[in-house]
Amino acid sequence: MPQDSNARLNAKRKATLKLAKRKAAGVTAKATRGKKAAKKKA
Repeated sequence: MPQDSNARLNAKRKATLKLAKRKAAGVTAKATRGKKAAKKKA
């Protein structure tokens, strides 16, 4: 079970990173850092 959950977390991280990179194309680095930190807390 733990391995499966880890795989899901990794998949979510990859997906979020892709979205973050796309958004970063039109946003400053500082803004993206703030969003990433907020997502981790939430």
